[in-house]
Formats: sequence, C-alpha cells, structure tokens
Amino acid sequence: MKLILLLCLMGLLNIQVCLGYTPTLESLLRNGNNTDIGMNTVYANLSVIEVDPESNTALKDLEGNISKKFLKLLIYNEREESPVLVQLNYNDGGLSANLMAKYFQRSFTTSKSLGVLDEQVDANFFYSLMGMLLNNKSSFLIDFLKGNHQFVKNNNDLINNKKLRLLSEYKRYLIAKKDDEELELENPFKPTDEEKVSEVKEVQAASFLEKDNIVKKVKVEDDFFWLVEHEGLYLKFGSDHRIIELRVQTRLGKLEAVFGKFIPRESKLEFPEFIWFKDGTGKKYEIKATKFSMFKDNKDMLNKRIKRYQKTIEKNEITDFSLFPNFIL
Repeated sequence: MKLILLLCLMGLLNIQVCLGYTPTLESLLRNGNNTDIGMNTVYANLSVIEVDPESNTALKDLEGNISKKFLKLLIYNEREESPVLVQLNYNDGGLSANLMAKYFQRSFTTSKSLGVLDEQVDANFFYSLMGMLLNNKSSFLIDFLKGNHQFVKNNNDLINNKKLRLLSEYKRYLIAKKDDEELELENPFKPTDEEKVSEVKEVQAASFLEKDNIVKKVKVEDDFFWLVEHEGLYLKFGSDHRIIELRVQTRLGKLEAVFGKFIPRESKLEFPEFIWFKDGTGKKYEIKATKFSMFKDNKDMLNKRIKRYQKTIEKNEITDFSLFPNFIL
C-alpha cells in the first residue's frame, strides 16, 4: 500500500502542485478547466476567415465575398501518450461530404512527427494551440515556446531533484523490506544521524516543483490574473487559468493569439467563442469551432473511418483545391 502511495506521489511530479503557490507555465497551458479526454477521440469542425488586423471585421474580395475555410481535426487517443491527428480539408462552401478535398493522418506528439518544418513557425504555433485547446496537452506548446525562448521551463526542468532522490531511496527501501521484512535497513525518512534528520525535514517541506519565476500573479481590483511577460513572450490567463492572450516573438516574426470567452460544448467540453490568430506576416484570422465533441473509439473504427474518407475524396475528384492560410497543413 505504501509503495502504491509512493508511486502515486512520484506521478505527481509532472502535474500542477496546487498548494496555494504560483502555478507553472506548463500547468497553465494544460487547459485544466476542460473535461478529461482520457482515451476518447476528440474532434472539432473549424471555420477560418481572414479579418482586418485593426477592426477584426471579415475581409472581402473584389466581388464583396467573404472567403471562409473549413477543416475538421480529429485526435485519436487510444494510446494517450501517442495521439494521432486526422485532418480533413474542405473546399469553400462548408463541411459537407461532397466538398471533402484532402486528408492526412499523422502522429500528434511533436511538430516533427506532425511534419511541420522548423521554418513553419505559423503552423507550429497553430497546431500547438490546437493540442492544448482540443486535447488538453501542453507539451506541444511548451516545446514551441522553449524552442524560441530558452528561459521557458517545463515541469521536468522544475523538479526538485533532492526530493526526487529521497523518494527514489524510499521506494528502494520499501521494495527491499517487502522482499525481506527482517532486513535491517534505515528508513530514508527516519535517519538516525541528526544532521540527516534536519536535511530530510527540509526536503520534505519543500515542493515537488520549484517556483516558475516567469509566472506572476497580478491583482486587478477584486480579481487577479496570471501573467508571463519576459523578453519577447507574453501570456495572460484569468484567475481560473483560462488563457486570454498569447504573444511570442520568433526569429521569423511575431505571432499572436487572442482567445474569446470559453463556452460549453458537447461532451462537457469547452472552447473559446473565437480565436484571433495573427501570423508572422501580420495577417489576422478569426477561428471558430462550429462543433467540438468526443466519443469512444478504437483502431478498427478509426481505420474504417479513414477508408470512408479516402473513398469520399476519390469520388469527389476535386482538383481545384481551396487555398488555405499558411498555418494550416
């Protein structure tokens, strides 16, 4: 029982420690208000329109029409640590089957596994955000931010190594005692040496994770928000940890995302009412989820779905593809 408890405690090393102190950036980026995804498949139908960078109103072509792009993102999570992204691109007009034009299926663990090149910073940014908002994963986004700003740390960087060593010693102690109860071993948590007693108490009192110093708590009247503002990086979260704004300077330009109010969707999920996404060239887009839900899935069902997509695309024989913004693969 003690061994199980210890392993559970060690598992906590990679999640937010909610003991009244400042959260880490990685924990803030986990979209913790969303319902747990688990091994379910999530999917979102998205619409994208280009907007005026100042007024946020939709841009029109010479004929007065608004160009709206549509895509479906489906994330298969049967292996939670190795999600798979299936993306469907539709021609202008909507998300009906007869407009399905392209699809791809790729690993959704890193930008490289997704096929995003280093110079495709706009795409890297977009899919990082989708990993957070759709799949409650912060690793994609935290890696992107770390790649552009070395001062950014993930939770593994903040682990208290002294505490980790103490827990590892205690784990070995419990395993040894379980194998031989008569074995005379010193409990790492109850040393006999007075100097070690003081050291162990100090380690026990410390947090599993060191403080993430770039995250600040800023009070505003009766409320507060969490803020990161440091050398080309700006993130703002509400007191409820919901993201409000993100700006990041990269070697290829400045990227920005502003998030509308999070609203309830199907399956007890939530998604921003809108996202204003600005790419490295200064173009601005409004992204909305017309549908966001999840369902139980398995490999056979996924493969059947893929075959159905393939047949539909072959049947449509679309050769004049809609031109999507450069951040969408």
